Amino acid sequence: MFDLLFKKIIQEASPQAVVSLINGLFATDYPLDSTISFLNKEKVTAELKQIVSDMMMAIGGEVFHIEAQIDDDLNMALRMFQYGYHEAINRQKTGNDGIITIKFPQAHILYWETTYKTPDEVILHVIFPDGTQHDFKVPTFKVLEHGIAELGEKNFALLLPFYMLKFRKQVNAAKSTEERLVLAPEFEKTMKSLLEAVEQVRESGLLTEGDRKVILGEIRVIYSELYLPYKEFEEAKQMLEEAVLTCFDEQDQKWQTRLDREKREAAQNLLKARVAPDIVAQSLDLPLTEIEKLTKTASSSNSDNQTRKN
Repeated sequence: MFDLLFKKIIQEASPQAVVSLINGLFATDYPLDSTISFLNKEKVTAELKQIVSDMMMAIGGEVFHIEAQIDDDLNMALRMFQYGYHEAINRQKTGNDGIITIKFPQAHILYWETTYKTPDEVILHVIFPDGTQHDFKVPTFKVLEHGIAELGEKNFALLLPFYMLKFRKQVNAAKSTEERLVLAPEFEKTMKSLLEAVEQVRESGLLTEGDRKVILGEIRVIYSELYLPYKEFEEAKQMLEEAVLTCFDEQDQKWQTRLDREKREAAQNLLKARVAPDIVAQSLDLPLTEIEKLTKTASSSNSDNQTRKN
């Protein structure tokens, strides 16, 4: 489920938020307005088996591969090699000397939860027929080992919803209401910090209004999936719902302001074309008094311009 949520966030987020995440994970410095393209994640092997990676993206000719994991997987290195190889052969190049070159994508693994066994990088040791050896290495990013503020400040804002997983194991292990009540203060503190971080990153310009809506929506999904049945976390839920409603109200208000402005501009153009005020009001669903104000404003402006010319 959480891997699917990650894919959904990436697909629904703004290009600038995705580029920001790539810059954070891969230590690149692409401009936030860089063009990003999503590559086909489904590959068919020579044995006609289908393999599906989580996320393949390209920026400026460079390919980036991100896999998301809830926990450790001993076969992860092999899977990353397999995904990377099939993407590489799709972009193979043949030189003038007839030698084919393939270039593996830059890769990273996201771990939502970790244990003491979770590696800082996964390694596949490859031995070629001529005896030469190579270690195929993929770095990992352990989300819960970073603070909320750090995720917000270092281009990882799209990963903030998954910080809600911090309490999953503790809540599942709790055997009574009393044990869950002990967790409630820290849970509420975390929710408050998450919501504040989302707002701060949006105000910094790294996230759009749409990004904030996507992130809050995913926090809500994870909360509902993991914690909704537990009344002990009701206060945290109220914080979240208030933030979600505020976000939608702000967007509705901005949309309405823009619509009103566009209607007034259209009315002014119609009035300049000598369309009757009552017809303008009816066609644009505006009060006739508003149209009459625009008519007086336009007449006053025309009078002033005529005075200047004389």
